[in-house]
Parts: sequence; C-alpha cells; structure tokens
Amino acid sequence: MHFLKVLKYIFLNVVFVLGIISSILAQPSLSLWKVDEEHLDDHSHGEAYLIECGSEYYVNHLGEGTYEDIIVSILNEGNEPLIFQMPLSLSSESSSTFTITQQPDKSTLEPGEESHFVVRYTAPTIYSSVNAQISIFSNDVENGECSLLFEVGEGACGNCPAFTQQFLPDDIGPFSTTTLEYTISNTAGGAINVTDLQFTNTLATDILVADPPRAMTDCTDGMITASAGGNSISFSNGRLSAGSSCTIRVDVTGSVPGMKTNTSGPLESSAGTGGSSSASLNINNGKVGIVKSFSPSSIPPGGVSELKIEMKNLTEASISFFEVDDVLPLGMTFATPLVVSHNCTAGILETSTANGRSTITFYN
Repeated sequence: MHFLKVLKYIFLNVVFVLGIISSILAQPSLSLWKVDEEHLDDHSHGEAYLIECGSEYYVNHLGEGTYEDIIVSILNEGNEPLIFQMPLSLSSESSSTFTITQQPDKSTLEPGEESHFVVRYTAPTIYSSVNAQISIFSNDVENGECSLLFEVGEGACGNCPAFTQQFLPDDIGPFSTTTLEYTISNTAGGAINVTDLQFTNTLATDILVADPPRAMTDCTDGMITASAGGNSISFSNGRLSAGSSCTIRVDVTGSVPGMKTNTSGPLESSAGTGGSSSASLNINNGKVGIVKSFSPSSIPPGGVSELKIEMKNLTEASISFFEVDDVLPLGMTFATPLVVSHNCTAGILETSTANGRSTITFYN
C-alpha cells in the first residue's frame, strides 16, 4: 500500500509539472509590423519590418498641408487567441497632428491572424516637435501593454537611407594615396525612392583630396565636387530607388602621421535630413610613403608619358625588405622602347605584362 502511495505521488507531481509546461507553451504573442498598403492583403511581410514594443517610430516632417499614413499590423505569433482592448487611442501633444484614421477590424486574433490600424501624421502650418503614444493592452503575458511612440523632431527621418564611409586602405604611409568611399544604402524596411541626395564633407585635418582625385559614383545623376589639393568633398543631385545602394569614391592623401577621424555632414534627401558618416585613417610613419605622378599628365591616344613613383621614408631608421607593386589600369601599357631607371640605394626594378595588364615591381 505504501508503495502505491509513492507511485501515486510521483504520478501526480509529473502531471502537475507537465501542466505547467503546457500552460507556458500555449500563449498568445503580440507583435507589431510596419507595412505598406500594397502588402496588406498578402500577409507576406515581404516589405514590412518589426517594430519592438516600447520603441519609437520617427516620422518625417512634411510640407504644410501634406500627411503620411503609418500602417501598423498587429500579428498574433502565439498558439492561443490574442485578445486586445478596443478602440485604440492616442495620447498626443497635438490631437490634430496625429490621429487614428482606421481601427483594427477585430479585437480577437487567432494564431497567425493579423489586423491593422492606421495612424495619420498631418504636417502643421508651423513646424513643431511633437509626439504621440499608442498603448495596446492585451492578454499577451510578456507584452500585456505594448506601447509605440510616434515622434516628429528636427532631423528625424524614418525613411532616410543609411550613410557610411570607409578608407580603402585605412592604414597608409605618409604622402600615400587611399580611396575614401561613401556608401548610401536605401535597403531598410519601409524604404522609399529618394531624390536630391546631397552631403558635404570638410575633411579631417591633414587629409587632402589627391591629385588626381579620381572621383566617381554609381549614384544616378549624382555630381561630385572635389578639387585636387582641397580639403572638402561635396555630393549633390543623386537619386536612389528603394532597395538599392550606391557609392561615391574620391582619392585622398595625407602627410602628417597619426590617426585621423573624418566625419561628414548629414545626408540630405527628399526623405529628410539623415545622419552623418565617419571613418578613421591611420597615416603610419612606419610605412613607406608612395607618391605617383605623370609627366605630362595629359596625352592623346597613343601618346607617351613618364610615370614617376617616389618612395618616402620619414622615419629615423632605414627600411629594407619591402616590395612595391603597381598594376597599370586597362588601356595603359608600356611604351616602346621602354626606358626604366631608379636611384634607390639598392633594389631591383622589374616590369611584366600578363592578361593584358602591365605591372611595375620594385623590391630590395
């Protein structure tokens, strides 16, 4: 009899534990998604992105009399029905700036089911920084109160492209040249086509535009202003479609050793004013500086120019056992007859051609 009681006790406790596990696994789960109107019916979320509860959604400041509709979908990602309070309401500093123009069509969502609401931002006559908060109360254990803050502020730009920069390479010898590359990425969820892309970058102290600048961009209609020897780069008139990226490249140089942090101005566009970009360049006194120049710098097709490669050592110690390779661009070949020379203390200068590319190599 005592043995049976023990078995019964164990059995009851196992059932109780399993009951707790079952209740934990069987729950509704509320999530919010910012969606586009064209994707409301396919439920694919292909153009949507998740909005975390407690987060902020930045709204672009628009021109007077215009508005933006923000469509938010409530999705039940759990395995039990999700029940939330209706109607939804906004707590706003200005009832005319933010309004709910469409309520969800139901307050109970089965697992995998969704319903959406629409918040409209109407641009005021005079610009002001305002916000509005919506709170959704539901039977979700983790997000029983899911709040979302809609905010308009100076410089706030929810649809602005991302803006970054980098030096390629980011560690060079004094007087050497590197490429400063800016990337504009319009690939985030909710991205829209943008025009009038522009920014200005006053370069960090001791960084100058190289001669030649070799400025180039694949941004549609983009224009680069970068004068050799100058300390600024500007870009304007660019266009970029949603889901795409483009780059702007300019060669720069520097002679004063040290770590240089270069920060651009903000990226402006038809979507608003976005963020700035920043990158660091190390002008390494322990590396050989490389300076190249052509004389003359402009020739007709088939003409001949002299290429001078100058190697500079600014350290107090000798540098040995180094190699310099220079691969000429396509369309540029060695002249006939080829004349080569160097005035280095020691070293070997070689030239070679393979697969249509000509290469100059110096090592010691």
